[in-house]
Formats: sequence, structure tokens, C-alpha cells
Amino acid sequence: VAAGRPSLRGRLAFVFSFGGHANFQRVVRYLCSGVEPPAPGIEHAPPVPPPHDYGVAIVTLDLTEHLVPPEQAEALRTGILTFLHASHLALFDQKEAEREFASARAQEQAVAEPARTLLHLVNERDTKALGAALLPHITNLGDEPALSPDQSPGPDAPVFLLHGAEDNVVRDVRIAWLNLNKETKQAMTKSLEVISEAIRNPKHPFRKVDNQPKKPLKHRYERRKIREYLNLGEWVSGEAT
Repeated sequence: VAAGRPSLRGRLAFVFSFGGHANFQRVVRYLCSGVEPPAPGIEHAPPVPPPHDYGVAIVTLDLTEHLVPPEQAEALRTGILTFLHASHLALFDQKEAEREFASARAQEQAVAEPARTLLHLVNERDTKALGAALLPHITNLGDEPALSPDQSPGPDAPVFLLHGAEDNVVRDVRIAWLNLNKETKQAMTKSLEVISEAIRNPKHPFRKVDNQPKKPLKHRYERRKIREYLNLGEWVSGEAT
């Protein structure tokens, strides 16, 4: 979206999108329903996986004030944030994660209904029941054009779209929807299983970062990181239709 600003016309060499979406509303609806429309240009699409509990929890967090009475909103937010923090800790410290998960479960008993049920669904990772509770409230969530590339002016430079093949927060078929932006000069796509592994791996993929904490702030580090992903394999090139 930012790359399509008029002030950047003719000034970009390329645009790189990592795990991007075409339409934010479609992403939210998939997270809450587990259903998504067929992607254009894909004849034999794989089965749609259940949405990830992380994405559904984030939507719940954003809708807190619409789901419970005002006096319950803060407690529900705190419980969801505890769950999300525990999920993050589980990537590298299972013992500490279990303590945080236990704290999130204990917080269920400290709140009244309907916050108690919603927090229980979050803790149980019951995306189907939780998504059903969220669906009536998502009509206007994220409908601003600035949140959706397919509702905003496209960049005039080549676009590289990189996505994890197993992503069930923002599905990799979003690449096909991004390709439909008629203002984009060219879209080159890649969907890689290795990205999912890289995200799950707690070790940083680039050397010298642990003992040089300011290194990621350098532009050259960011450029190198992008080059590493660009070189992971062959890209599929196609003109946007």
C-alpha cells in the first residue's frame, strides 16, 4: 500500500512483500469462519486448513469492546495478552510458557460471563466456536482502503511476493489475489515451506546478530536479509491481469 503512494511514483526499484494479504476483510472473514473464496487462476487449490488460533485471538483482542460489557473489557484483554505471551514463550521456553498458560486459564475464573466463555475459548484454541462468536462483529473491521492493497493504488515497480506454504493466518493463496492489482507492473511470486520452518526456529538465521544487537537496525542488514529470501529458489514471473 505504501509503495503505491503518488509521492513514490518512479522512485522505486522493486517492492518486496513477505506474507502479505490482498484484502484485509477477506483475511478476517477466513479467520472467523475458516472459509475463503476460490483464488483466481488456481484450478486445483489445496483444502482450506483451519485458521490458526493466534490470528483468531488477535481478532478477539481487537473486538474486545464489542464483545463484552465495558467493565469486563480490560480483564478480557489482559487474559488474551497472557495467552499470546505464553504462545510466544512456547517457541523457546516451554517451562515458562506453561506458567503463563496456567495464569491465562486462572484468569477465566476471575471474570464474569460473557468474558469468561470468550477467554476459555481462547485458552482452548477453539477457533471454530470463537470465530462464530466474532463473525457478527467484523463487518466494519479493517474496511479502510489503506489496509488492503487491492483497494489502494498499486506500485509502478516490480513486486516480489513471498509467502509460507503452510500459513494459516494469512493464506498463501493471497498471492493470487495480489496479482490482480492492475496497477502493478509485474508480480513475481514464491510460496515456500522453508519459511514456515524459519518462523518456528527460535535461532536467528543470520550470524553475528546475538553479539551485535544493533546490527539489525542497519539498512545493509535488512538488504542482506531480503537477498537471502530472494535467493531461496526460482521465482514464478507473471504479468498482472
